This record gives sequence, structure tokens and C-alpha cells, in this order.
Amino acid sequence: MHLGAGLILIVVPGMVWWRVVLVAITCASLYRTVRNHALRRGPQAIVALTLSRDGGLAVCRRDGSGWVDVSLVAAFIHPWLVVLRLHLPQQRFPAGLLVAADAVDSDGFRRLRARLNLRNRVE
Repeated sequence: MHLGAGLILIVVPGMVWWRVVLVAITCASLYRTVRNHALRRGPQAIVALTLSRDGGLAVCRRDGSGWVDVSLVAAFIHPWLVVLRLHLPQQRFPAGLLVAADAVDSDGFRRLRARLNLRNRVE
């Protein structure tokens, strides 16, 4: 999305200073997105996920704000990867969280997949 926006800003005619400002804003947004979501280094990055016994989910952010209860918007479940879309309080858009099979212990990953599969079948 950021690359497309940058290309459009470069190709579309207009005042040069205005395009430079918009390209700079797009680059800043790209930096923030990569830092938070790909590198998990930003203060809003999700660094931990926990499942409660009643089926609830909670996440912990890098900024140390503690555990926050979240609601699951959507989930993609695969034997090697789980993709979660989570709605966090005080956040307009859902956050994405990818959990790879080799990122956690095999028993925990199996329990996460089973819980999400069971939740999808009940709903």
C-alpha cells in the first residue's frame, strides 16, 4: 500500500513541494508500520498473547502497559501459521498478529489452533 501511494505521488502531476511533503509522510508511515508490525520494536507492538480458560484473549504490548483483553475479529488457521485480527480497546482498526509454528512450543501452538478451530465451529 505504501509503495503504491509513493508511486502515485511521484507520477501524478502537481506542485513539487506538495508531492515531496506527501512522499515524506508516506515514508514516515511505512517506517512506523514496519517498526510496529514486522520488527515488533515499536511501543504499540504486540509481544505476547495469552488464552484464558473461558476462551478470552489478552495481549501484552511492548510499552509495558500490561495485559489488555481483546476481541477476535477474524482468524486464519494453518498447521504452520495462525493469523489473527484482534480488536484492541482504544484502537480504531484491528491489529494483525501472526504466530508461526516455530515461534512457540509445539504444545502451545496446538492448543491455540484447537481453541480457534473450536471457536470458529461454535460461532
